[in-house]
Amino acid sequence: HRDLHSFPTRRSSDLQILEPIVVGVLAPNGGNMPEKIPNEDSEDVELDDTNILSLDRYSGYDRNDTGSRVSYGFNWSSYGNIMGRTSAFIAQSYQFSNHSSFTGNIDNEGHFTDYVGRIYAAPSQYLDLDYRFRLAKDDLKVQYSELGARVGSSMLSLYASYIFLQENQNSSEYFKERKELYTSIKAALTRDWSVSVYNRQDLADSRRGSLEHGGNLIYEDECFMFITTVKRSDFVKIARHKVQIADR
Repeated sequence: HRDLHSFPTRRSSDLQILEPIVVGVLAPNGGNMPEKIPNEDSEDVELDDTNILSLDRYSGYDRNDTGSRVSYGFNWSSYGNIMGRTSAFIAQSYQFSNHSSFTGNIDNEGHFTDYVGRIYAAPSQYLDLDYRFRLAKDDLKVQYSELGARVGSSMLSLYASYIFLQENQNSSEYFKERKELYTSIKAALTRDWSVSVYNRQDLADSRRGSLEHGGNLIYEDECFMFITTVKRSDFVKIARHKVQIADR
Protein backbone atom coordinates (compact mmCIF):
# COMPACT_ATOMS: atom_id res chain seq x y z
CA HIS A 1 0.00 0.00 0.00
CA ARG A 2 1.36 3.43 -0.93
CA ASP A 3 0.16 6.78 0.37
CA LEU A 4 1.09 10.07 -1.30
CA HIS A 5 -0.03 13.49 -0.10
CA SER A 6 1.21 16.61 -1.88
CA PHE A 7 1.59 19.99 -0.24
CA PRO A 8 2.14 22.54 -3.03
CA THR A 9 3.42 26.00 -2.15
CA ARG A 10 4.06 28.93 -4.45
CA ARG A 11 6.69 31.62 -4.03
CA SER A 12 6.70 34.32 -6.72
CA SER A 13 7.09 32.41 -10.01
CA ASP A 14 8.27 29.14 -8.41
CA LEU A 15 6.06 26.17 -7.59
CA GLN A 16 7.26 23.83 -4.82
CA ILE A 17 5.72 20.44 -4.00
CA LEU A 18 6.46 18.36 -0.87
CA GLU A 19 5.26 14.74 -0.95
CA PRO A 20 5.41 12.50 2.15
CA ILE A 21 5.60 8.87 1.01
CA VAL A 22 4.66 5.74 2.97
CA VAL A 23 4.73 2.20 1.55
CA GLY A 24 3.73 -0.88 3.55
CA VAL A 25 4.63 -4.45 2.53
CA LEU A 26 3.29 -7.63 4.15
CA ALA A 27 5.39 -10.70 3.36
CA PRO A 28 6.25 -13.95 5.18
CA ASN A 29 9.64 -14.53 6.73
CA GLY A 30 11.79 -17.07 4.95
CA GLY A 31 10.73 -18.96 1.84
CA ASN A 32 13.97 -18.87 -0.14
CA MET A 33 15.53 -22.29 -0.73
CA PRO A 34 19.14 -21.68 -1.80
CA GLU A 35 19.95 -25.38 -1.50
CA LYS A 36 17.32 -26.17 -4.17
CA ILE A 37 17.10 -23.02 -6.30
CA PRO A 38 20.40 -21.65 -7.65
CA ASN A 39 20.77 -17.89 -7.67
CA GLU A 40 21.40 -16.92 -11.29
CA ASP A 41 19.70 -13.53 -11.67
CA SER A 42 19.52 -12.01 -8.16
CA GLU A 43 23.19 -11.75 -7.25
CA ASP A 44 23.39 -7.99 -7.80
CA VAL A 45 21.85 -6.84 -4.49
CA GLU A 46 21.92 -3.12 -3.81
CA LEU A 47 19.51 -0.92 -1.88
CA ASP A 48 19.05 2.45 -3.59
CA ASP A 49 16.49 5.11 -4.45
CA THR A 50 15.11 3.08 -7.37
CA ASN A 51 14.00 0.04 -5.35
CA ILE A 52 13.45 1.10 -1.73
CA LEU A 53 9.74 1.70 -2.43
CA SER A 54 9.35 -1.46 -4.54
CA LEU A 55 7.39 -4.49 -3.37
CA ASP A 56 10.24 -6.76 -4.47
CA ARG A 57 13.70 -5.19 -4.24
CA TYR A 58 15.54 -8.04 -6.00
CA SER A 59 16.45 -7.46 -9.62
CA GLY A 60 15.67 -11.07 -10.62
CA TYR A 61 13.29 -13.93 -9.84
CA ASP A 62 15.50 -16.52 -8.12
CA ARG A 63 15.09 -14.95 -4.68
CA ASN A 64 12.02 -13.66 -2.83
CA ASP A 65 12.12 -10.41 -0.84
CA THR A 66 11.03 -11.74 2.56
CA GLY A 67 9.76 -10.01 5.69
CA SER A 68 7.19 -7.28 6.31
CA ARG A 69 8.35 -3.67 6.25
CA VAL A 70 7.32 -0.04 6.08
CA SER A 71 9.21 2.39 3.84
CA TYR A 72 8.85 6.12 4.31
CA GLY A 73 10.39 9.30 2.99
CA PHE A 74 9.91 12.66 1.33
CA ASN A 75 10.02 13.86 -2.24
CA TRP A 76 10.49 17.60 -2.86
CA SER A 77 10.17 19.29 -6.25
CA SER A 78 10.57 22.87 -7.40
CA TYR A 79 9.63 24.35 -10.77
CA GLY A 80 10.26 27.91 -11.83
CA ASN A 81 12.26 30.47 -13.76
CA ILE A 82 14.93 31.05 -11.08
CA MET A 83 16.07 27.51 -10.16
CA GLY A 84 14.68 25.69 -13.18
CA ARG A 85 13.57 22.14 -12.32
CA THR A 86 14.94 20.76 -9.04
CA SER A 87 13.99 17.74 -6.94
CA ALA A 88 15.22 15.83 -3.89
CA PHE A 89 14.22 12.45 -2.47
CA ILE A 90 15.23 10.61 0.71
CA ALA A 91 13.81 7.42 2.22
CA GLN A 92 14.40 4.64 4.74
CA SER A 93 12.71 1.35 5.62
CA TYR A 94 11.78 -0.23 8.94
CA GLN A 95 11.70 -4.03 8.88
CA PHE A 96 9.65 -5.88 11.47
CA SER A 97 12.08 -8.81 11.28
CA ASN A 98 15.83 -8.26 11.30
CA HIS A 99 16.39 -11.42 9.26
CA SER A 100 15.38 -10.08 5.85
CA SER A 101 17.06 -11.98 3.01
CA PHE A 102 17.60 -8.80 1.01
CA THR A 103 19.21 -6.57 3.63
CA GLY A 104 21.22 -9.49 4.95
CA ASN A 105 23.04 -9.57 1.62
CA ILE A 106 24.12 -5.92 1.89
CA ASP A 107 25.40 -6.08 5.49
CA ASN A 108 22.42 -4.05 6.75
CA GLU A 109 21.71 -5.43 10.22
CA GLY A 110 18.84 -4.46 12.52
CA HIS A 111 15.34 -3.21 11.83
CA PHE A 112 16.23 0.09 10.11
CA THR A 113 17.87 0.25 6.68
CA ASP A 114 20.36 2.80 5.44
CA TYR A 115 19.16 6.13 4.07
CA VAL A 116 18.91 6.33 0.27
CA GLY A 117 18.14 9.32 -1.89
CA ARG A 118 18.80 11.43 -4.95
CA ILE A 119 19.12 15.09 -5.88
CA TYR A 120 18.32 16.29 -9.39
CA ALA A 121 18.75 19.75 -10.87
CA ALA A 122 18.12 21.11 -14.37
CA PRO A 123 18.96 24.82 -14.22
CA SER A 124 18.57 25.08 -18.00
CA GLN A 125 17.44 22.95 -20.91
CA TYR A 126 21.09 22.25 -21.80
CA LEU A 127 22.29 21.02 -18.39
CA ASP A 128 21.13 18.19 -16.11
CA LEU A 129 22.80 17.30 -12.81
CA ASP A 130 22.02 14.19 -10.78
CA TYR A 131 23.39 12.83 -7.48
CA ARG A 132 22.34 9.50 -5.94
CA PHE A 133 23.50 8.19 -2.58
CA ARG A 134 23.16 5.68 0.23
CA LEU A 135 24.23 6.66 3.76
CA ALA A 136 24.84 4.31 6.68
CA LYS A 137 22.04 4.58 9.22
CA ASP A 138 24.40 4.78 12.22
CA ASP A 139 27.17 7.19 11.20
CA LEU A 140 25.96 8.48 7.78
CA LYS A 141 29.07 7.08 6.09
CA VAL A 142 28.73 6.98 2.30
CA GLN A 143 27.99 3.45 1.08
CA TYR A 144 27.03 4.35 -2.47
CA SER A 145 27.53 7.55 -4.41
CA GLU A 146 26.85 8.45 -8.04
CA LEU A 147 27.33 11.90 -9.54
CA GLY A 148 26.27 12.51 -13.13
CA ALA A 149 26.01 15.43 -15.53
CA ARG A 150 24.50 15.77 -18.99
CA VAL A 151 25.37 18.71 -21.25
CA GLY A 152 23.86 19.49 -24.63
CA SER A 153 20.63 19.42 -26.57
CA SER A 154 18.49 16.78 -28.25
CA MET A 155 20.75 17.07 -31.31
CA LEU A 156 24.04 16.40 -29.47
CA SER A 157 24.63 15.63 -25.79
CA LEU A 158 27.51 14.51 -23.58
CA TYR A 159 27.08 12.53 -20.35
CA ALA A 160 29.55 11.61 -17.61
CA SER A 161 29.08 9.99 -14.20
CA TYR A 162 31.30 8.83 -11.34
CA ILE A 163 30.15 5.83 -9.28
CA PHE A 164 31.43 4.70 -5.89
CA LEU A 165 30.08 1.53 -4.26
CA GLN A 166 31.30 0.23 -0.90
CA GLU A 167 32.12 -3.47 -0.72
CA ASN A 168 29.60 -5.79 0.95
CA GLN A 169 29.41 -9.52 1.60
CA ASN A 170 27.54 -10.09 -1.67
CA SER A 171 30.20 -8.40 -3.83
CA SER A 172 31.63 -10.63 -6.53
CA GLU A 173 35.32 -11.39 -6.76
CA TYR A 174 35.66 -8.87 -9.59
CA PHE A 175 34.01 -5.94 -7.80
CA LYS A 176 35.07 -5.83 -4.16
CA GLU A 177 34.82 -2.05 -4.20
CA ARG A 178 33.60 -0.15 -7.23
CA LYS A 179 34.93 3.15 -8.51
CA GLU A 180 33.85 3.73 -12.08
CA LEU A 181 33.73 6.51 -14.63
CA TYR A 182 30.99 6.28 -17.26
CA THR A 183 31.07 8.55 -20.33
CA SER A 184 28.84 8.69 -23.40
CA ILE A 185 27.97 10.87 -26.36
CA LYS A 186 24.65 10.81 -28.22
CA ALA A 187 23.84 12.45 -31.56
CA ALA A 188 20.57 12.68 -33.49
CA LEU A 189 20.77 11.60 -37.14
CA THR A 190 17.17 12.38 -38.06
CA ARG A 191 13.94 13.02 -36.18
CA ASP A 192 13.57 9.30 -35.37
CA TRP A 193 17.12 7.95 -35.62
CA SER A 194 20.03 8.55 -33.23
CA VAL A 195 23.39 6.99 -32.39
CA SER A 196 25.41 6.84 -29.17
CA VAL A 197 28.75 5.48 -27.96
CA TYR A 198 29.83 4.88 -24.36
CA ASN A 199 32.64 3.62 -22.15
CA ARG A 200 32.67 2.35 -18.54
CA GLN A 201 36.11 2.65 -16.95
CA ASP A 202 37.33 0.94 -13.78
CA LEU A 203 39.05 3.43 -11.47
CA ALA A 204 39.49 1.08 -8.49
CA ASP A 205 41.89 -1.21 -10.36
CA SER A 206 43.75 0.44 -13.23
CA ARG A 207 44.80 -2.97 -14.54
CA ARG A 208 41.23 -3.76 -15.58
CA GLY A 209 40.90 -0.65 -17.74
CA SER A 210 37.65 -0.45 -19.66
CA LEU A 211 34.96 -2.66 -18.14
CA GLU A 212 32.59 -2.16 -21.03
CA HIS A 213 32.32 -0.02 -24.14
CA GLY A 214 30.03 -0.02 -27.11
CA GLY A 215 27.44 1.83 -29.13
CA ASN A 216 23.71 2.02 -29.82
CA LEU A 217 21.71 2.68 -32.96
CA ILE A 218 18.25 3.83 -31.89
CA TYR A 219 14.99 4.27 -33.75
CA GLU A 220 12.16 5.88 -31.78
CA ASP A 221 8.80 7.25 -32.86
CA GLU A 222 5.45 7.83 -31.15
CA CYS A 223 4.75 4.10 -30.79
CA PHE A 224 7.94 2.05 -31.01
CA MET A 225 11.55 2.05 -29.92
CA PHE A 226 14.07 -0.19 -31.69
CA ILE A 227 17.60 -0.42 -30.25
CA THR A 228 20.61 -2.17 -31.76
CA THR A 229 23.45 -2.48 -29.25
CA VAL A 230 26.99 -3.68 -29.91
CA LYS A 231 29.28 -3.84 -26.88
CA ARG A 232 32.50 -5.37 -25.66
CA SER A 233 32.49 -6.51 -22.04
CA ASP A 234 35.45 -8.35 -20.50
CA PHE A 235 36.71 -9.05 -24.01
CA VAL A 236 33.47 -10.70 -25.08
CA LYS A 237 31.60 -9.09 -27.97
CA ILE A 238 27.84 -9.12 -27.74
CA ALA A 239 25.29 -7.94 -30.30
CA ARG A 240 21.78 -7.47 -29.02
CA HIS A 241 18.55 -6.31 -30.63
CA LYS A 242 15.53 -5.15 -28.69
CA VAL A 243 12.09 -3.94 -29.72
CA GLN A 244 9.77 -2.31 -27.23
CA ILE A 245 6.53 -0.34 -27.27
CA ALA A 246 7.08 3.15 -25.96
CA ASP A 247 4.95 4.09 -22.97
CA ARG A 248 3.38 7.37 -24.00
